[in-house]
Amino acid sequence: ETRADIWIMDADGREPIRYLVREPFHQQEPRISPDGRWVAYAGTDARGASDVYVRSFPDGGRLRRISLRGGRSPRWRPDGRELYYVERDGRLMRVPFATGSEFSPGAPELMFQHVGLAGEPPAGFVGFAYDITPDGTRFLIAVPTSNAAPSPPIVVMLNWAFPGAR
Repeated sequence: ETRADIWIMDADGREPIRYLVREPFHQQEPRISPDGRWVAYAGTDARGASDVYVRSFPDGGRLRRISLRGGRSPRWRPDGRELYYVERDGRLMRVPFATGSEFSPGAPELMFQHVGLAGEPPAGFVGFAYDITPDGTRFLIAVPTSNAAPSPPIVVMLNWAFPGAR
């Protein structure tokens, strides 16, 4: 009834699975911060507009909206000093922050704009359209090479024999 939610499950399976975020509409693309205290994710509203949020982890009690003009695909810089996200027009935004017991984000800043980040990810695309080097100095962007429909999947049949084969 609430579409896509974000759940928490202990790796050892001893604790019951529980919600981190259970709200109307979609919450997706969760990313745990390098220090393990926060989760960034994209959440939609009744209009279908997406924004980036950060919520305390694992309690989920503290919540901050990060994006100002909509956003998706949040990623933490590997050293934990910044959070990145993408606006619909392909603008990659950077939010500097200090972590600790409180999440203290700065104002979003434009890093650059790239056509490969604009719009929604192509149909069938799984994962993020960009990634960051460990030192946060370079970005890798997945760019479609054509507008052609993807090739049909390969089907493998096992334990099948030709008629009349021994």
